[in-house]
Amino acid sequence: MVNAGLVAINSHALVPMARDLARHAPAVVVVYAGNNEVVGPFGPGTVLTGRPPGLGLVRLSLAIGTTRVGQLLGRLGRRGKDVPTEWQGMELFLDHQVRADDPAMDLVYRGFARNLADVLAAFREAGARVVVSTVGTRLREFAPFASAHRPGLDAAALARFQGAVARGDAAERAQRPVEALAAYREAEAIDPGHAELQYRIGRAALATGDEATARERLARARDLDTLRFRADGRLVQLTTDVARAAGPGVELVDGAAALAASSPHGLPGPELFWEHAHLTPRGNEVLARALLPVVVRALSPSLGAGDASPPDHERVARRLALTGYNQYLTAKEVLRRLDHPPFTGQLDHALQIEQVSRARDEGANEPFEETEARYQAALAIAPEDPWLHWNHAILLDNRDVFLARRGEPDRGRAVPEYLRFLRWLPRSREGRLRLAEAYARLGRLDLAEAQCRELLRFRPGDAQARSTLAELEAVGRRRPP
Repeated sequence: MVNAGLVAINSHALVPMARDLARHAPAVVVVYAGNNEVVGPFGPGTVLTGRPPGLGLVRLSLAIGTTRVGQLLGRLGRRGKDVPTEWQGMELFLDHQVRADDPAMDLVYRGFARNLADVLAAFREAGARVVVSTVGTRLREFAPFASAHRPGLDAAALARFQGAVARGDAAERAQRPVEALAAYREAEAIDPGHAELQYRIGRAALATGDEATARERLARARDLDTLRFRADGRLVQLTTDVARAAGPGVELVDGAAALAASSPHGLPGPELFWEHAHLTPRGNEVLARALLPVVVRALSPSLGAGDASPPDHERVARRLALTGYNQYLTAKEVLRRLDHPPFTGQLDHALQIEQVSRARDEGANEPFEETEARYQAALAIAPEDPWLHWNHAILLDNRDVFLARRGEPDRGRAVPEYLRFLRWLPRSREGRLRLAEAYARLGRLDLAEAQCRELLRFRPGDAQARSTLAELEAVGRRRPP
């Protein structure tokens, strides 16, 4: 199984990727895409590329970019401009907000539908069966990133709007949701397209027990969000339409509906999503259970796949070595992201911090001995799984660093696991760098240097490898002969 997902891309990038992947004759392909259509390459809310006016120019630009001359011209074109060359976080997009009624959104929708159809066609022409899933997003306890008032709203109307929202907010805080709803509806009469107001209405409706209104308004709040990191309702519908029109060999799974059905009130929240789009282990399991029977049916003609009954949660957790330490590391990384815009500007940012902090602390409470036993049990079942060895190496590495800070000698227990991992994935950048760091802590500067040089062999411009190599050489010069 190959995970071909990449950060910060959208369907424009998926088309050439699909054509390249199709040459490897996959049996089944699962397509799960839609969250980055506005902020990804060539989207109206992006900072990663320019904004060509049509799909033809987008594809021409991508094709030219695959040539050395095109790459050189691209670098020259970016020189002196404030255009990032790699993903640096969501706060890059704060000044690139896009309203739901922006005419550019029509280009987004048309481009997505055409791109998705071409992705499916590329795989089908190669003989692969394709499973397409709609994309789920978090709606509950996750306010819009940004909102915009309607054009032409004068100062007097804005003051009335703000006054009504303030009254509604005070009523909510006093746990009087009916009163809050009345105030929010006054504001809605002034500016119905304000994303955060729709979120407030949905939240208050849920507090009154009106789940249908809550679902409608919270989805509308997502669709009106002017920092459009989440797939909106139109993109979900287009995914459905394109998949159904694709013909034999393409099957649709309503992943968004499966996630909603597994959520309180039919509203996906923190139990399934870490933040706006990234799934928790439980969320991944819900989506996987929805996909499994369809994938098994698609595999059957070529691989003789049989029973589609999914294993229970406990078996999955044992097989993956899903530990408290994994939860701790993931939650810690999510908290790091939540500490930056645009998350810090959300209405319920404090609640999100509280939820993820609780998950972090729960994971941290698992004793090391219990975590280690889980890894040993999983490795006994699947000794050739590189990612089990990788995660185990991270655990042992961090444990040795922790003990060394308390005065104990560094035992280097992660080194054999890093070596096993690199036997399967020798071109792993992070694997080489982490192994170099582990060797350096043990005083094996020669072995650490060898890892950096091996990394530079296939990534000559890697800045971190060069920096680490320079540090190792400096330490070596300071050593007594």
